[in-house]
Amino acid sequence: MSQIETIVSKVRPIKKLSIIEDDISIFLKIIQDYSKEIGGFYNLVLLNDECLFSQNTIDFVNNHDPDLIINYSNCENEKLVKNFKTKVLDGKSKNFRYNRTYAVESDFIRETTAITLDKKETNQNEGEAIKREVADR
Repeated sequence: MSQIETIVSKVRPIKKLSIIEDDISIFLKIIQDYSKEIGGFYNLVLLNDECLFSQNTIDFVNNHDPDLIINYSNCENEKLVKNFKTKVLDGKSKNFRYNRTYAVESDFIRETTAITLDKKETNQNEGEAIKREVADR
């Protein structure tokens, strides 16, 4: 007996939150990068200041629900993860390239697809085992 499952998925742009210091050149670079994306104007840029971890800011970020945070600031990545509960990429790293942030979403899609495929294979194997069991009787 086979089981048919329907999987529904939605595709949307990756929502980002950038944390910056008071540096206009980084801000302009982020705006330039966001402007090249579909829906890029929905991404957030916040200043690393005394209000960054206020309850209002945390609630605002949680309502925005970013997929990842790009940290260009001096704030520790671990502190951002702890407060915003979101994956953090270090924008200050020499290896960081903005256009590679899409790989995060691609990895998530690959992992989800692999889980789905494993589930289908398991269901197929179970179905074949039941067929063999019935045939043996």
